[in-house]
Amino acid sequence: MSATSDDLFSVRTRGHRHGPITRLMSPGDLGRALKPFVFLDAVDMRAKGSPGFGWHPHSGIATATVMFEGTLWAEESNGQRHLLPSGGMEWIQAGAGVWHRGGPADDTDRVAGFQLWLALGEERELAQASSRYVPPADVPESGPVRVVLGAHQGMSSAVPSAEGITYLQVTLAAGETVTLTPDDLQDVAFLALH
Repeated sequence: MSATSDDLFSVRTRGHRHGPITRLMSPGDLGRALKPFVFLDAVDMRAKGSPGFGWHPHSGIATATVMFEGTLWAEESNGQRHLLPSGGMEWIQAGAGVWHRGGPADDTDRVAGFQLWLALGEERELAQASSRYVPPADVPESGPVRVVLGAHQGMSSAVPSAEGITYLQVTLAAGETVTLTPDDLQDVAFLALH
């Protein structure tokens, strides 16, 4: 007997759209079963005339942002400034707190990507804020699979993240398939399509 998709997924959602952000997953969906995951946001923004995201605070959490299309600029109150191009990854460990802002780069017509929000463990929740920007060439890749956080098939993420979290970006051509086998220790998995 083969499993149907209804047997494999406990929740399906198209998320809730707020301007250029669609919140695909939040604690209201599965509660404690999602911890340490907090939110998964899909970003899809037309750059022309976009005000971007003004200064806003983060604390006690980390975010991993992966771009599929376009280039974002970002700045933190700790003085860090950078461009995040398509294929790149941004890791912000807000810890005790950091202010952040960003938006589409001047030469970008559209930006699209995912931002995963994670609750930090007690040991890092009040630590000094830090951020890391990983260029596309430094995101480990094998075939259609890129390792954003954690480890997979002998590849490890360029940034340290919470223990037991694996975040993969998989890009498939029409008709292409891939089989992923999670570690036995992982008991929560989610899939977001773009």
